Amino acid sequence: MIDILKSAMFIIASLIPFAFLGMYLDYNYQSLIMYIIWLIFYPMLGYFIASNWRTEYIYITLGSSFFISLILFILYDQEWSHFFKPFGTYGLFILLTGLSLLLLRIGVWIYDKRSKHL
Repeated sequence: MIDILKSAMFIIASLIPFAFLGMYLDYNYQSLIMYIIWLIFYPMLGYFIASNWRTEYIYITLGSSFFISLILFILYDQEWSHFFKPFGTYGLFILLTGLSLLLLRIGVWIYDKRSKHL
């Protein structure tokens, strides 16, 4: 039962399009709250993945969030390029995706450090 719950949490966390939600809230409401949640949540998710599965699963998380965000960008089809300077919409999206990988790897690194000391 616990394994099913862990797997369900992993799937739900993987399907959250943090890049799109952060940029959407930033553009429409000038709110940075989703970026802050993302900065806290992704290292925790990396730690959770490393403690329960192989670390290669972080790429599943990153890929699914990336593609869902990309589809939402295409479907939403609103011109945000003037707002997200100097990168533009897709440049910032790629930057956020790269930072997401870094945040996930930080969570894995923290897990590795803690597990070596135990």
